[in-house]
Amino acid sequence: MALGEMRPLVQLPEDQCPTYPRRRYSAAQMRGDGMSVDADIGVSEDRGSTVTVMRRTRYSGTPPATDRSRLVELFARRKPRYELADVLRLTRSSAEEVNAAVEAGELAPDREDELLLFAWEDLVTLALRHWTPRMIVTALGPSAAAVPQLNRLEPITVHLPLYQIRLLHVLAAAERAGFRGRLNASDILERLLLDLASSIDGDAMEEAIPGFRAALQFPS
Repeated sequence: MALGEMRPLVQLPEDQCPTYPRRRYSAAQMRGDGMSVDADIGVSEDRGSTVTVMRRTRYSGTPPATDRSRLVELFARRKPRYELADVLRLTRSSAEEVNAAVEAGELAPDREDELLLFAWEDLVTLALRHWTPRMIVTALGPSAAAVPQLNRLEPITVHLPLYQIRLLHVLAAAERAGFRGRLNASDILERLLLDLASSIDGDAMEEAIPGFRAALQFPS
């Protein structure tokens, strides 16, 4: 039940349910889902001839991790190296996916005794398989400054033929496999422009746009 949510437990005829004082139950008196519970029990009168017993429950404990909390931890509280358990947790990757990336040479972990340690850049490489740049920057919110300036989002207005607009929406719906959120036209355009940027003269673009090469190669 959501924090502070009110839900009826039982409805009784008014003459069978006299008003009684609000009682407060401690965690020792009440249990719920492996977390400590703090509940208020009281009576709320309805407009009709019945009264509704209501319970307000507040759970205290560590909230479940969300995609946003993972991305904030990865980008805003970055560390130089991570153990495998943190790689899997922060990037929502499977062990099989990480092993395949290591075997393909896409990731290059260091080994200390029996421990594999992954660079921050390796984690971002994996994260970009599950979240697009738009999803990442949007999730970071006020922490978006952790992303290099040329890799942050900026809104623009683009005028395209209608068939191209519809094409973008069709591609966004068809290519979402593996991503943690729904793709949109911006994600498809970003990917197409990334391919274009990778195919042109990098030296000329670096001269025209200082920092272009580093932005293109991010997170390397």
